[in-house]
Amino acid sequence: MNNDTKAKCTACGTSLDPYSTEPCPNCGRTDTKKVYKSLAGKVSVTGYLDRAKMHSFLTFNRLAIVALVAIALISPLMGLLLPAFLAILASYGLGMIGAIVGYFAVLKVREIERYIGT
Repeated sequence: MNNDTKAKCTACGTSLDPYSTEPCPNCGRTDTKKVYKSLAGKVSVTGYLDRAKMHSFLTFNRLAIVALVAIALISPLMGLLLPAFLAILASYGLGMIGAIVGYFAVLKVREIERYIGT
């Protein structure tokens, strides 16, 4: 591969001197010079391998599930134990507590094993 520098006028296709700033001798334009430079180099490549094995599963918090079942069983009985308005407030309160406890009842776990090598 040679390391020659060449130039060409893109308007008319005439070969030009790449080191000159004069206009094209054929068409007279100054903004159409395209310069080509060949470069020689070495490239080295190293292989790299990255594999991953993913496994997803659900885990259950037994204490939170027992609490949810207890809340579900106690909430309807509030109407028997308390006056009407207080029973409604207690049921709504137990529902909110159940929603908060429910976030901790089931958890999705994702295990990722990476195998990295060259």
